[in-house]
Amino acid sequence: VRNDNDPTTWVIGSYKDDDISKPVELLASGTGDCNEMKTHFAPEKVCYALIRVIDVYENINTVKFVFIYWLGSKVSVMKKAKISVHKGKVNEMFSNFHVDFMISSLNEISNEIVMRKVSQNSGSRSMVTRR
Repeated sequence: VRNDNDPTTWVIGSYKDDDISKPVELLASGTGDCNEMKTHFAPEKVCYALIRVIDVYENINTVKFVFIYWLGSKVSVMKKAKISVHKGKVNEMFSNFHVDFMISSLNEISNEIVMRKVSQNSGSRSMVTRR
């Protein structure tokens, strides 16, 4: 995902055999967009994803990385509590990224939502302008 010469634009990691005591392993990867990536999120899964997007401002393309923490709506309360302690290590594994999302419903994430948040958080948008 981080190599500009590699066509892979996203990766998803999830716990091996959906067992949170096991390591996070590659669940899926692809060359498409966020809408393609989110088809791999299931209600009973906990997933961590990184996607590369292009932010365009004043005709300049800038690569941005987005981290997505998927906590499916059917993940048990006990599992949710147990994985909360994993957040720091998972962030290290996927860092550095420009923006992040914590979602539990597919309608919380789309290409448009991702790009809106990337644009809002882009340093180029906060330049001081002359009057």
